[in-house]
Amino acid sequence: EEEKEKEEPNIPGYMPSFQPFQSLMINEEEEYKMQQNNQDNKPMLNPMMLWLEQNQLLDLQSKLGGFSLDILLNLHSSNALSPMLMGMQLKQKDIDRVMKVLADDDISDDEEIEDDGRHPVLPLIIPNNCTYDAKKKKLITDTKIPRRSLKIYDQALKYIHDIREKIATISIVGKARTGKSLAAGELYGPQKIPCPFDLGNLMDACTYGIWISARPIKHPTEDDMVILVIDVEGTGAFDANKQHDMQLMVITLLISSYFIYNSKGAFDAPALDEIKFVLDLADNIKASPNDDGENFKKFFPEFMWLLRDVHLEPIIDGKKVSPTEYFTEKVLKSDGKLGRVAMEREQVRSAFIQMFKDYCAFTLPIPHAKKRVLSKLGIVPRSRLQPKFNEELKKFREKVIKDVQCKILFCESDAGDDQYIECRGSHLAALIEKCVEAVNNPDKVPEMSSISQAIMADHLRKTKKKAIKEYENEMENGLFELRGYKKEQPLDESQINSLHINIVDSVLNGAGKPLQPPKSLFDLEDEKESSDVDQQQFIVYKEFCHEIGHDSHLKDIGKSGILKNIKIENAKLSQKFCEEFVDQYYDKQIKPILDNSKDYDENAMSNTFQELEKKYFAQCKGPAKDECWKKFKVQRLDESLRNFQILKGFSEKLRQGQKEAAELRDKQRKMED
Repeated sequence: EEEKEKEEPNIPGYMPSFQPFQSLMINEEEEYKMQQNNQDNKPMLNPMMLWLEQNQLLDLQSKLGGFSLDILLNLHSSNALSPMLMGMQLKQKDIDRVMKVLADDDISDDEEIEDDGRHPVLPLIIPNNCTYDAKKKKLITDTKIPRRSLKIYDQALKYIHDIREKIATISIVGKARTGKSLAAGELYGPQKIPCPFDLGNLMDACTYGIWISARPIKHPTEDDMVILVIDVEGTGAFDANKQHDMQLMVITLLISSYFIYNSKGAFDAPALDEIKFVLDLADNIKASPNDDGENFKKFFPEFMWLLRDVHLEPIIDGKKVSPTEYFTEKVLKSDGKLGRVAMEREQVRSAFIQMFKDYCAFTLPIPHAKKRVLSKLGIVPRSRLQPKFNEELKKFREKVIKDVQCKILFCESDAGDDQYIECRGSHLAALIEKCVEAVNNPDKVPEMSSISQAIMADHLRKTKKKAIKEYENEMENGLFELRGYKKEQPLDESQINSLHINIVDSVLNGAGKPLQPPKSLFDLEDEKESSDVDQQQFIVYKEFCHEIGHDSHLKDIGKSGILKNIKIENAKLSQKFCEEFVDQYYDKQIKPILDNSKDYDENAMSNTFQELEKKYFAQCKGPAKDECWKKFKVQRLDESLRNFQILKGFSEKLRQGQKEAAELRDKQRKMED
């Protein structure tokens, strides 16, 4: 050891080229194994080597490889690097190269890049002792109030609720200070600088609670689907505890359709310690009241393990394999070891496989060799990062965005036919509310099936209310148009029925579409043969039909609800309109004939009656039409005709007597003459 100390330069920050760096999270035993397996005798890619390689300074490895990047930066900042390099007998052109690279890579602490606002984010769920300042876009923590529960930021929930398309959700979780927010930002806004999700450079967590992308991403293959990205507070932060971490983990798992676990290290058996949280999930989540975890696969999201700062390719038996294959064989496959630690890891394996039906793994190399740059990744242009990192980061986004599917709600059925409901904005918003309510109650364990049924019932009630409102508006507008924009004009019931049927069909294919139960349900003799969700849907559907007055049988349409009231009002209009029509016509057309019967014959009177009947049935509508005409004909029309005939007969006798008297007078005058 004494001889070794003499051989190595005694300079602060000096680091032997093969000493494992803390940022790579590789222990000495693993480092030794990697050296032994390095059959091509290539130099190990520690951060200094990466920095030399990406800056094309590999020819200076023998001179610079023994120094840490921090010491080079410190010497550069204090203007002591150049004299030191000269003392190492570097050529001036090489000194200039090193100085230039360090100057180009240096990032000022005061450097800020203004956000263009094209990729907004919102806090969705925050600790009870936090408030969000929308103007400053900052989360404010009241340190005087202890963190005990979670609360929802209403503006973010409303934003989700108003999304009408189907929704796929991508969440990213993991330990604090492992670069989660950069990955989340890349999924949301590729190469966006600054990172949409805030990246800090302190050792405490940058993200508190759960944040969401506030601008939907169109799914690349599904037209009626958008994607939301969720960034979650890092686990293991100094100011959090296991309860806080588990609350957020439970909510995130239940609202996600794609779950990314972000970590640094290696894919090996000890890596299972990273996901020990799966052992606690069975105590904190239930699929149904009597479930023991076997149904988790039915509603848990797809799982991706994203391993960061990886510089070795996955190899099994000398053959290169995918990260997913390596993860499956080296992490999830039982190693058969005994002992307390080995048995705990075996439990983790078993729980993971039982809970996640679909899983994969992905690796990213270290983005930059210099810690100063790593601490500023949110504002560093991608051109200044390692090309391999940029290339793999692009592949990572393409894979996740392509693979993510719609978030579904799971409902267990007593009939054995499980139900899966695709989430839209209103579903997801309700799910978030139910999950937060559940995790805030220490005596309550979220049951996915019960939550889904409650959400569906609530959603159906709201949908029914919205559908009824739309039906009322459409009927009001349709009736007004049919009446020729005259409020007092009655309609035939056949017109009202036809309008009603068309509007019901339109509503049930629009706002009320979720109300439509499966057609097969109408054929069942016993509704209990159907699933719980279908039964609930059928009940609400029948309520909707009853409240608007709809029925599958035409003769029963309008016997209840809104349509019944419409028909009652129409009957009143019909009665009033018909009576006023015949009264006015009688006064204007028939009464003058009766008053001057001597000037008209029976043909004139008959023609007037026929014209009245023709106009009456052309202009008068509604259920009162026939009864009103019958009443008018019996009480007034027939009576008027009889009166006319009586009056006409009296007038004829009078005229005949007058004629005979005149003729007699003429004869008498002639005889007298």
